Amino acid sequence: MNICFVILHYLTDKDTIECVESIESLDGADKAKIVIVDNFSNNGSIEKVSTAIDKFSNCKILYSDKNLGFAKGNNIGYSYVKKTFGNSFIVVLNNDTVIKQNDFITRIVDTYNKNSYAVLGPDIISLIDGGHQNPLGKIPSKKAVKKDINKYRFLLLLSRLGVYNQIQKHFGANRAAKKVRLEKPQSKEIIDSALHGSCLIFSPDFISVMDEAFCPDTFLYKEEFILSKRCEKKNLKMFFNSEIEIFHKEDSSTNQVVNTEKKKREFVFRNLINSNKAFIKNY
Repeated sequence: MNICFVILHYLTDKDTIECVESIESLDGADKAKIVIVDNFSNNGSIEKVSTAIDKFSNCKILYSDKNLGFAKGNNIGYSYVKKTFGNSFIVVLNNDTVIKQNDFITRIVDTYNKNSYAVLGPDIISLIDGGHQNPLGKIPSKKAVKKDINKYRFLLLLSRLGVYNQIQKHFGANRAAKKVRLEKPQSKEIIDSALHGSCLIFSPDFISVMDEAFCPDTFLYKEEFILSKRCEKKNLKMFFNSEIEIFHKEDSSTNQVVNTEKKKREFVFRNLINSNKAFIKNY
């Protein structure tokens, strides 16, 4: 059974190179395939990646002529692997992830043999705060998502009018502190929840019935929750295995795209609005 890694590259060549090199150091990597999708970086970074990985015979780079975002960009790699290699295992990785577990590939197959999953999520350990990012929270209700759309529309308007900072200072941040999960979570089947999108492993059970990994209606955000709803509708099993690990640097590409606080804020608000609409569509 083939093991194929799909890495979405955008702007940050050092991250992509480190990710590829971590895969190449795994047991059985010589039999694995690595597909890198360049999401129209247009900054010379993919050329650096190409030069660095030229020594590896199992790597291929696919090029997009525009930035398609997370879902459509990864779907390019997923579709290529399905067409070229059939119903293999496809590991979709953020380029800002690193694998240090030598038997990572073996654990993927062993978990499938024991649990017959369609989608598998590993323990994702943040290199920023040491927290465990998988699994994600409960799937929100339609009512809660519609409320979020109105909230982000209002916040985007305030930002565009140039009064966001003044109002935030007056009322306070009113934002709950990020909860860091420091204890290693238990392995379990995922029901009414989602798996973190920085590493998703699709088995032949998923690939045989799904022509795309992600809903193409989003650019960024909510892809994991939409995937969970799609799996629920298709009766495809999602599983979390805390004994499989990767490390995540977090948001390196996004931080390269938007380099001012205002631009980053509005980028987030716009995409949260659009992705929440897509989520309701797929609910």
